[in-house]
Amino acid sequence: TTSALRTINKNGLEATIKEAELKGTYSGK
Repeated sequence: TTSALRTINKNGLEATIKEAELKGTYSGK
């Protein structure tokens, strides 16, 4: 279950970053 949670969290984080990049608010570049 730990790996499954990790995958979900990773996908969620990637989606959040992509959303932020689309809005031009992600400053981690």
